[in-house]
Amino acid sequence: MSAPQSWVDVARLRQGLYRFYGAALLEPAAERLTALAAATGYLDTLGVEAFAYATTWAEVHRVMQSEVSSDTLRREHARLFGSGVDGAPAPAMESFYAGPADQGKVGTSLASLERDYRSLGVAPAPFGSVSPDHVSTELEVLALLCAREGSAWEREDHVGALSELRHQDRFLRSHLSSWLPLFLRRVVDARPAPFYLAVVEATAAMVSHDLGFVGALLAQGEGP
Repeated sequence: MSAPQSWVDVARLRQGLYRFYGAALLEPAAERLTALAAATGYLDTLGVEAFAYATTWAEVHRVMQSEVSSDTLRREHARLFGSGVDGAPAPAMESFYAGPADQGKVGTSLASLERDYRSLGVAPAPFGSVSPDHVSTELEVLALLCAREGSAWEREDHVGALSELRHQDRFLRSHLSSWLPLFLRRVVDARPAPFYLAVVEATAAMVSHDLGFVGALLAQGEGP
């Protein structure tokens, strides 16, 4: 394992981690778990240990190496997150945390998210059958923005890369960072299986880190 060598490497690492966490929070399937287990080794080669969230990633890695049954996780996924919001201890959708539906906050939250998707040039549909405000969808959007950033650095398009970082900053501030801490608290309170505790804690740690990291890059205004 080694530290990332360039902005391209950093962007690809962040892309991979966001995509990994998004996939891990979808309804479990044996094939997906196999792919996730294989992905941990690859992501390790990209320099995770250079970042503050390395400890939580290491716990995800440890859990993935243990015996993980897709049937067991499917039941736990349904218990924790449910297919909707009623009765689930930790709904995995931003709109749930926007406030009571009778105050119109849910609709406002979804409308804001949909406007942001349009302004970013992304559509929720390619990210699966989950709702546009599902944590997996929002993490996949961040993965896409990181992929765009990495491509811009590869082209030596400094202006384009900074533009993508601004998109990431806006999306993190407007969406994931505003509700993920509440989601994490509910997951912890529900005493989840080790797999989901590790994944949600690692996701929250990365989002919290990236909020400052991306802001610092924009303030610096240049790559390494």
